[in-house]
Amino acid sequence: MELTGVFYHLARTKIRDGDLLLSRPRRGRFGRLIAKAGRSEYSHAAMAAWWNRRLMCLETLQGRGGRAVLLSNLVRENPGQIDVYAAGATGEPFDRAAAVEAMIEITGRPYG
Repeated sequence: MELTGVFYHLARTKIRDGDLLLSRPRRGRFGRLIAKAGRSEYSHAAMAAWWNRRLMCLETLQGRGGRAVLLSNLVRENPGQIDVYAAGATGEPFDRAAAVEAMIEITGRPYG
């Protein structure tokens, strides 16, 4: 499994709470349209969060709402399609704990 050109088992040790997970479009037209409209190669954004020793993906999906899934499962299903960006890399203040808490609050809620 790869994540940003690095094997997942190596990358996961560097991922921290609040890091941004960006996904490239999968099959189908909808994802490509989202990426094109956003003038990006990405069609989806999510957040990384550690729960105990499990690395989770916190996200909202149209039709599903907020959810938390194991990042390893997403990487297995979409090899080479997820890039990780460090939160706060620009030097701007960023509260990782507050960001993760905000995402957890929307899990189980409808989209929108």
